[in-house]
Amino acid sequence: MSQFILDLFFAFIFVILSILLMRIKDRAFLENRESYRYAASGIFVLFLVSVIRMLNHQQIFAGVPFLSEPVCQDLMEAIGIVGGMALMLAGVSIWLPIKKRRAGELESEITRNSTVQKIEWEIRNSDKISRLFDMVPELICEKFGFVGSAVFMKRSETDFFACRYTHNTDFAVFSRRFYQSNGDSDNDILHNSEKVLKADYCFPVYINNKMRVIVFFWGEKDYRSDSDDIMALDRIGRTYTERLNRQFLALKESFYEENWLYLSQIKRLIARRIDLKGSLHDLSALFRHAVGAEYFSLAVLDKSRHNMRRYTSGINRRILLEDGVHLPIDGTQIAAVINSHRSMLIRDVTHSGDTGLDSLLLSCGQASVVVVPIINYGRVIGCLTLAHSRPGHFTRRALLRAEMLAAAMAPAVESAVLRASIFERDRFLGALSVFDMIIENSRDLNTVLTAAASALMDNVRTTMVRISMIDSDRTQLHTKALKLIRPFDDVNSNSVSLSRQLTPWHHLVAREGRLLLINQTDPETSFDENEAKNLVFPGVNSALIVPIAINGLTQGLITLGEMRNWNRFSYDSAVILFVRQIAARVASFIKLYRMSQLLTGRKKARETAPAEEQEKHILDEIKSPLTRLRGSLDLLKLRGSEIEGGSDKVFAAIEQSADQIATLLKGETK
Repeated sequence: MSQFILDLFFAFIFVILSILLMRIKDRAFLENRESYRYAASGIFVLFLVSVIRMLNHQQIFAGVPFLSEPVCQDLMEAIGIVGGMALMLAGVSIWLPIKKRRAGELESEITRNSTVQKIEWEIRNSDKISRLFDMVPELICEKFGFVGSAVFMKRSETDFFACRYTHNTDFAVFSRRFYQSNGDSDNDILHNSEKVLKADYCFPVYINNKMRVIVFFWGEKDYRSDSDDIMALDRIGRTYTERLNRQFLALKESFYEENWLYLSQIKRLIARRIDLKGSLHDLSALFRHAVGAEYFSLAVLDKSRHNMRRYTSGINRRILLEDGVHLPIDGTQIAAVINSHRSMLIRDVTHSGDTGLDSLLLSCGQASVVVVPIINYGRVIGCLTLAHSRPGHFTRRALLRAEMLAAAMAPAVESAVLRASIFERDRFLGALSVFDMIIENSRDLNTVLTAAASALMDNVRTTMVRISMIDSDRTQLHTKALKLIRPFDDVNSNSVSLSRQLTPWHHLVAREGRLLLINQTDPETSFDENEAKNLVFPGVNSALIVPIAINGLTQGLITLGEMRNWNRFSYDSAVILFVRQIAARVASFIKLYRMSQLLTGRKKARETAPAEEQEKHILDEIKSPLTRLRGSLDLLKLRGSEIEGGSDKVFAAIEQSADQIATLLKGETK
């Protein structure tokens, strides 16, 4: 009985081992099925041996031939035990190396995870973004078995990826650039660049959902990438993206907060309602803090003219231009911005190739420039120029901030333009009032015309003012008043023929009674040399011709000539209206003056009527002998040598006519 219990115990032990082996199958024999099968087979064989031994002790095989022999029984037990142990040893021999390899893999994975965590910690806690692309690729090369790395970046204002940082790579990689056109996707540029550089691995870094950085790695000649390493590197790439996006959002938030602060400050400046000259220092200081501008220039459009009123503050807040000095802007950055309605950013003047910059700006030694238009209701009313002496100082963020502040300045600039317009209107109204007083107190036409020329010269500030009157035959223009801003030796003040051939534009104004604006840069509305020399002056650039009309008939012309370039000075609507008002007042005075002259002439005619009748009678008497005298003289001139015997009659007729005229004249003298 004790032998049966012992045999049953051994069989139960092998059953327990089988159950335990099945329970630890998923953990101990993961990816090791062969070892499990050998071990399970060995335990099963030993279990069968224990069962056969138990049956043998119970005399189950006593009547079975061959199996009842002790030798056969011992042989079966020995074969079973040896086979079971052999199967178990085979399973162990397979299981131990795999277990050791898995332990090594686990240790390698722990090391890899530790390395990744260290790199992620460096990425997340680095204060300087540039350090991420300088130190982290080197650390990756050290931990993952790469021999070199390169970081390619794409700036916002460029369309190419350029190498910024390298580690153990040659100069050929550092000088590479990869351009990205509109049709190329991020994956296209990534795969193409990886093939060109023959890199073993690369991962992209995205900022604001746009690929901005590509990090390339090179291994040894026989380098083989590991899937676990690739997963770890992809994880590092995602950490890069997360860190840079977090930095981007932080900078964006800080940028908007600072913008709000500067916007509040500029609104307070505008609310003070002072002129631009008075707030120039405050505006210059504000832009110095906002974008670091050393040079500040505000050009305000003078209504529709192309020359702008400019206020410029230079380095150390020195005022370079005061009182809104007018300077030509043709061919400068201001004209380019006005025409395009778009801002301009020049990071480095010396390498930009853009020569259309203001000479004053260049003379101050400025290398980085931002030019922003000030737009109100779709119309450019001003232009803001900011500059710094260091190349590359201004970035896209500075441009955006300058555009925002310029938009906030638009109401103040528009108010300044309106104030200038109101001041000019009041000045013109005052000049018209003074001219009306001169007309009321004057009785002489020449005095009025001279006063009109002086009023035009003082208020329009043009180069020349000429007032001409048309004679009764309407063939000559007689200069009655002439004012010049400076002496001209070649200005004509004599009478000029008014004809379609010699003076076509003045003839057109006199005939049709409408004003004419001349622009010498326009071939269709330009003076020819003769008209410019006789009625304006040589070298004129623009002119304004306004008729002096009475009852629809042109009696005179007001001609204004300007020597400055059209883009620098042109006659605007306010000036044209002022000249027309002067012409209308001159026409009214001429009309009243002629009426008074007519009334005075009739009075004198009534007083001298008898004498005039007597004089008329004498003239009628003289007509007959005078006619005979002229006919006789003509006959002598034509046929004096051909008259035969009739010369005495001709001389007698001449003598008689002369005596008759003498008698009439003697009677007149008596």
